Amino acid sequence: MAQEEKVLDHSFDGIQEYDNPLPRWWVWLFYLTIIFGVVYFPYYHFFGGVLPVEEHNKEVAIVAKMRAEKQKAAEAAALQSSAASTTASAAPAAQSSNTDSGKSIYLTNCVACHGQLGEGGIGPNLTDDYWLHGNTEADLTKIVTNGVLEKGMIAWKTVLSPSKIRDVVAYVQTLKGTNPPNPKAPQGEKY
Repeated sequence: MAQEEKVLDHSFDGIQEYDNPLPRWWVWLFYLTIIFGVVYFPYYHFFGGVLPVEEHNKEVAIVAKMRAEKQKAAEAAALQSSAASTTASAAPAAQSSNTDSGKSIYLTNCVACHGQLGEGGIGPNLTDDYWLHGNTEADLTKIVTNGVLEKGMIAWKTVLSPSKIRDVVAYVQTLKGTNPPNPKAPQGEKY
């Protein structure tokens, strides 16, 4: 069923215009898009259909709520485990391995701000009796876990597991009173 090409009586710059009909599949596709639009617009804008933007916002809110719950659970677990570790007396070998692991973590992540020996640098001195945010194990765990954003310390809970946070806190506690060379001037309150 070849269609005959019709040449119109219209010519411009030597170009003649043909009057050929569009392919049938294209015409039916065009009609289907019109029908889809007639159904889509009233359904989603007048009869309560959930728009993609609203659906996205609902899912973002659900994810934010799940993250907040997960963060609270992680903080509670870290505080509970640190409280449990302070009440339970650890064997010397276990304490030694915790401080060895803590030292490794400290040397990897904390040296840039607190110095090789805890003497301070950008961050405060960890070897003296003066502390900005408290010096108990619970205080240090909270500081390492949540960070101190106004001072530039990131929250390590996204990088370190609760056990690694406990290990680095145990190591930091061993630095107190070590008197390294060139310590940073005291900051905070004396404990």
